[in-house]
Amino acid sequence: MKIRPFKLSDTPSVVKVYRDAVRRIGPIAYSPEQIAAWSRYPTDELDFGYRLTRGYTLVMEEDGTIYAFGQLHPRNCFAFLYTTGDTHKKGLGTQLYDALESHAFSAGVIDMHTEVSRIARPFFEKRGFTLDEVVRTIHFGVEFEWYRLRRSREMARAYRQTRLPSASAQENHSRANDRLPAPAWVSAARDRGILCNDAIEAAVAKEYHQPGSVRRRR
Repeated sequence: MKIRPFKLSDTPSVVKVYRDAVRRIGPIAYSPEQIAAWSRYPTDELDFGYRLTRGYTLVMEEDGTIYAFGQLHPRNCFAFLYTTGDTHKKGLGTQLYDALESHAFSAGVIDMHTEVSRIARPFFEKRGFTLDEVVRTIHFGVEFEWYRLRRSREMARAYRQTRLPSASAQENHSRANDRLPAPAWVSAARDRGILCNDAIEAAVAKEYHQPGSVRRRR
């Protein structure tokens, strides 16, 4: 599976991915009426294609078929992240997310936000995002509930550290008796009860020898 930049000629394939995801994955958390309304978008494929040329948009492709797409627009916002129904839970979303996040980090972006569905919310919360606001909108005459999520600088750096450990950290791990002082964000996260996933907790415990150093918000 190859990740590459979106091209305007990809628009029909990307629309197909979008609608397939809505129709095959959406019923997990939405009613038939909501799925019918949701899958009507986009009404203008060309306009949608031009929308995807703005910001930073990637697709995942194999043998000429596109299976996923995602977009950062503006550069600190995950605007889209969709995979086809038959590839749901097969890691494509994670790979695409990591590629988009790497681009954001390389551009110096740390604070991130997004507006997601009930289905996507757990995916982002596992990556350190927390609820900022519940939004209710009317889409083609049908009401939907969406979630605005944000991720602090502390949690962004924590998650990034688990994905790309530094050379100095790797060297320190090889020293059996080495003990690194926990940075400020560890104490801050512990004190504030910031939601954190298992990977980050494990990384913190390994890196700073503080098992259970970040507790979950219930």
